[in-house]
Amino acid sequence: MLMLFCSSLFCQAERVFNQQLTDRLEASGFRVFLPQRDGAERDKAPYDTMTEEEHRQAIFHLDKTRLLASDIFPVRPRWTCADEGACR
Repeated sequence: MLMLFCSSLFCQAERVFNQQLTDRLEASGFRVFLPQRDGAERDKAPYDTMTEEEHRQAIFHLDKTRLLASDIFPVRPRWTCADEGACR
């Protein structure tokens, strides 16, 4: 079962929390796509050589592909409402 894990990335503490929760989910048998780990990060090939526009398109394509392939799409809002991108 594939899960797309979406959450805030506004600070290092949130990134650590996301990774720790993902580790627990994977230990429980879930396959997790964690964008901060598995996404189109600027410092990973081939994304490190792309223009800004190519990089934006790569992020969109990868995230859309993983979203459509996911069986579960939990959203962990940072504040009292979910991230606007998750609600559209």
